[in-house]
Amino acid sequence: MGFFSIIWTVWLARNEVVFRQGIVKVEELIDLSILKTVTWALGKWSNLGVGISEFNQNPELVRSISSSWMRPEVCCFKFNVDDSARGKPGPTGIGRVMRDHEEVVKIRFSKPIGIADCNLAELLVIREAYILFTASQWSHSHKLVIESDSSNVVKWVSYPSIAPWAMRRFFNQIEALKSGVQNWRVIHVNRERNFMANTLAKEAVLREDELIEFLE
Repeated sequence: MGFFSIIWTVWLARNEVVFRQGIVKVEELIDLSILKTVTWALGKWSNLGVGISEFNQNPELVRSISSSWMRPEVCCFKFNVDDSARGKPGPTGIGRVMRDHEEVVKIRFSKPIGIADCNLAELLVIREAYILFTASQWSHSHKLVIESDSSNVVKWVSYPSIAPWAMRRFFNQIEALKSGVQNWRVIHVNRERNFMANTLAKEAVLREDELIEFLE
């Protein structure tokens, strides 16, 4: 998407110079390319949960959107989860968003969890995803996919026997929650596919109370 917006912007600028003897600055081309990418992205993915102002403040979202989110199969929900911290360790927030096969957002969650390292935070956000899903109306009728950008935690959740002993009680809780889901998978994805969850996690660092929304 970004490639085509650049080509289109350069082509229009070329016409302006050739046919109208206009003057085009490189900075203007860059800004127009970003604006076109953002506009097209918001048109294609209307449920992103962000607006043009967020893109202006964080241009990396353009690259994030270009790494397209993969839809789950029919009768399956996908939870994207992430954490964000100020310091290592430091004040930490967790965020997650659940969507269906039509990319419709069903659950949004953002919660501060205090001081935590990245592995513990990622583990807690996966546990919260299981808690929310097992408590929902879809737990016995739909499959569940959880996507995380932490390869360590994905491996530990899938194979609890190799998980760190210090976190074992959390893995035991997750194992108990798994029994309430008819079919589940936890898979690793690149951070670019997790930008919605990452945005919610960053917001959570600044929150005093958790945000949870069940959207029909």
